[in-house]
Amino acid sequence: CASGRATNDTAQSFCAPCLAGEYAGSEGTKLCSPCAIGKYATAQSSTACLDCEPGKHAAEKGLQRCENCAAGRFTTDTGLSTACEVCAAGRYSAAGSTTCEACRAGEYSSGEAGACTPCASGTAQALPGQSNCTVCAEGEVAPDLGAVKCKACTVGRYVLDGRCEDCQPGKVQPNAGATQCSPCQAGS
Repeated sequence: CASGRATNDTAQSFCAPCLAGEYAGSEGTKLCSPCAIGKYATAQSSTACLDCEPGKHAAEKGLQRCENCAAGRFTTDTGLSTACEVCAAGRYSAAGSTTCEACRAGEYSSGEAGACTPCASGTAQALPGQSNCTVCAEGEVAPDLGAVKCKACTVGRYVLDGRCEDCQPGKVQPNAGATQCSPCQAGS
């Protein structure tokens, strides 16, 4: 039989093409062989199997195609047979990735993430590539998702339920970053 073809049966007298996922590398081959782990063959009559590309893997023999690394995983290797590597905390990747990207400031991930999570209201993260967000200090707010930094309420305002609010009539706050307003002094 020619390369890419085999009899595949001792009683068979004709040469048949190897199936996708199999190969016959040389003339006279009696049996088609399954592609090894980490390799694939998409077409019939293959004379060799190909290595999985970076970002993909093949954990079984005889595959017609390699599988993408799952979101939150990656590989830079070719011919990968095992599971792809996990993205570290503070990083993420889409399916089929060859690298993990750092989360932006205002976001975080705890690892093996397909996307980063924005910091929740009342928290912030100024640095990229982090595994958590920091709770705002007393007198500071971050009312929006994905805050990069917490901000102190301005003079005349105070923090209430994670937001800056104006002091009520008859009350005053002469300092920034306050958590309450004080009653006005008599005669003012």
